[in-house]
Amino acid sequence: MNVKYNFIKKFAKMATKSSQKVIPLSPENYVKTKARSLPIGKCYITEDWENGGMANLIITRKHVTGNVTLGFYLIDLYCLGLKDTYFLFNIPPDEFEDILVKFSANTEAPMIECEYKLAHNVIYGGIGFAEDYEFNPHKDFRITQFILEEDSEDVPLIDIAFGKDEKPFIIQSPAMTQREFERYIATLEKTAGAGNYDYIAEVGDDEDEDYIQDNFLGSKLGVGNWNPLPDMLSDFSKGGDLSEIDMIKMADYLFSEFQDNEPNSMERMIADVDITFDLPAEYGLSDDECLDLTDIYCDILKEDNLPKNIGILQAKIAQHPHIPIYKNYLAKAYLTIKNQELYDKVIDEMIAAHPEYLYSKLKLAERFIIIGKHNEVEKVFDNKLFLSQLYPSKKLFHISELITFNCFFINYYLRMGDLMNADLYFQPIKTYLEDIRTTDFNMFMDTSIFITEKKMEALKMNPVFGEA
Repeated sequence: MNVKYNFIKKFAKMATKSSQKVIPLSPENYVKTKARSLPIGKCYITEDWENGGMANLIITRKHVTGNVTLGFYLIDLYCLGLKDTYFLFNIPPDEFEDILVKFSANTEAPMIECEYKLAHNVIYGGIGFAEDYEFNPHKDFRITQFILEEDSEDVPLIDIAFGKDEKPFIIQSPAMTQREFERYIATLEKTAGAGNYDYIAEVGDDEDEDYIQDNFLGSKLGVGNWNPLPDMLSDFSKGGDLSEIDMIKMADYLFSEFQDNEPNSMERMIADVDITFDLPAEYGLSDDECLDLTDIYCDILKEDNLPKNIGILQAKIAQHPHIPIYKNYLAKAYLTIKNQELYDKVIDEMIAAHPEYLYSKLKLAERFIIIGKHNEVEKVFDNKLFLSQLYPSKKLFHISELITFNCFFINYYLRMGDLMNADLYFQPIKTYLEDIRTTDFNMFMDTSIFITEKKMEALKMNPVFGEA
């Protein structure tokens, strides 16, 4: 019953951009600081939520203009609590109706209106039940919790049954890898104890091939000699039926299921960062300056207004020489207009003036790779190869920092022939491939395709697939 949010995220970009001129806060900060001051609007829940074990919920907050800000919440009532959450900001009523229709069409059960107090109890009750067994809510709840009322005695308590037969119950869905499933079971062994939880393993050791053909690859491969790699490789190189993102997902799934990937202690360290889509506070910029800088960066990515924005960035650097982000964006602008000489000059200045700045380190490390001094790369980062290690006092990282840093190390390890470590850096960022807020998309996609090609090469050597 997991909802694909891609089809609604496209609505967010236009609404967010139009609202930025009116509200001097970013959408994320507005939700955190002001959403609870807006009246609650209509709320929706999956019609058969009490019997299916999963509930999709939508909570709306009404702006004075008639627009709505809405939060989406996917609750696993049986065990895992809040599995997914997202918000859309300042959406016009007609767009909200379109979103609601499409959202309902993409769930296995229709959405019905409900009272807020029921939605509140389902969301917070599910989170509380999961936390009893050390399953934390989705990371974006740090934002979307502010679309909800505070979890206090002011909201009437409703008795809702969580778990199945009063015990945690996990179903291995098609989207859940074997590695994830085993982690969940290990956690329940520790927190609930043997015999105090139930589960259904959808993928058995002897059924992997039939399961993926019937439920994951679908009718594309047909029936008979099961070998997806020739079709995948053909599609990947010649533009077949599968999109690039579908191909990346499929290769990632097969690689996680059929390669002998041992758990690695690096995995948790790489993923252990909190992400924001707002510019980090350490730059000391006002909300208006952050919005202006975001507009400039979007223009650079779209190759719009480049002469004007280059002039603005040059003036900002003269005014704020201590803020490295202006130099970083100016370098990107020069690269966009293919002026390599000015690009190199700005990068040189940035590395010299801001040696601890993340992008200074990344650019310096790239230069070592270009001249073949791979042994110098890790020294650039003081042998601290995780963002949380490199900047231990930093609480939030911008999405572009996470993606650029991880993409660098994906490429680094792939060039060193270390696919397993490269994949550890890919896992925390793969879900952002379809997020409209993701920056540097071309670089991200190129890196994702590169690691996908390496995964397919590795899968070709696996006897499950034979000769592809």
